[in-house]
Amino acid sequence: MKHCERVGGRQCAVVITLHNDRHWDDNDATGSPYDHCGALAVGKSRSPGAARWGAVSAKTRNDTEDLALTACISGNEQCEVREWVCT
Repeated sequence: MKHCERVGGRQCAVVITLHNDRHWDDNDATGSPYDHCGALAVGKSRSPGAARWGAVSAKTRNDTEDLALTACISGNEQCEVREWVCT
């Protein structure tokens, strides 16, 4: 949040959270295994009001980056992975 605000963001928000756990299975019986990686893809267009983005979590970095790009891309908008993290 601080980085977003520091670079001029006016509508900063947490859009996904990750759970750091040592197991790769559904070890809490919720029906969903934990996702250990997250990525943010942002549109390359810098025109006001046209900003596109996608933020997702998945089990691997590659899967997470691919899903974030898919969530971001719309029409002719080109997107790039801006940030990723794996726990």
